[in-house]
Amino acid sequence: MDQESNDSFAEAQFIARNSMSASNTVSGNTSGYKYVTGNLTGREDEDWYWLMLSPEFDSYLTIDNATGTINIDILDEKETVLYTFSYNGVSGAENVFNIRISDTGFYYFRLYHDDSTTVSYRFMVGNPEYHLDSYTHSFGRQTLPAKGTWEDVVDLRTVSVIPRGATGYRITVSGCSTTVCSKRYFSRESSSGWAATNTTYMKDLPVVDASLLAQKWGVRYISASKSNEVFTPQFKIDYVYPDLPANER
Repeated sequence: MDQESNDSFAEAQFIARNSMSASNTVSGNTSGYKYVTGNLTGREDEDWYWLMLSPEFDSYLTIDNATGTINIDILDEKETVLYTFSYNGVSGAENVFNIRISDTGFYYFRLYHDDSTTVSYRFMVGNPEYHLDSYTHSFGRQTLPAKGTWEDVVDLRTVSVIPRGATGYRITVSGCSTTVCSKRYFSRESSSGWAATNTTYMKDLPVVDASLLAQKWGVRYISASKSNEVFTPQFKIDYVYPDLPANER
């Protein structure tokens, strides 16, 4: 929460850099989740914050929960305005901004608005926010040969609904009864060979670049049936993704 008075450059309130990561989001560890909430009570009210930033790390500004238009100036230690962003709280409005800096140092954030109403906000600086979602791919109706194998591969780089930077943390191979498909495997372009799923036909994935959805993924089914079987092979990948500016998605 903002602490009054933080109404000027000299009185700026320190805030911690948000260091929440993709793996933290998957595990539920929120220790790195740092944000501040506050209110602007009119056009004369300003809230100032500062923190240290380095070009070695991501510096995204994320603001939401606003009930009106908020302007944000970003200044360096010499009080030079480097960026000015605005967020109007309307659904679909841009609320993530990439702060591109070239030097490590202290940076200041001035929040203000242009009318007499009270505006609330929540914002953070550092790593982007991460969210969880899933993608399911179906290969349609297929025939699994008796005591045989069926496999196929799909390139998820062609799927536009998958967000940039989406990283899988679990894969489920389904679409076939357990009595017919005794064994199920998956593959990904970043790793060689086929990996077996567990007894529930799932497999946890490491939250690393090798699990990025933007690559070729495959599935393989081994039949335990003495006859050909019609089935609908599919897989689901649960993934985590960063909330990025529109021009980076």
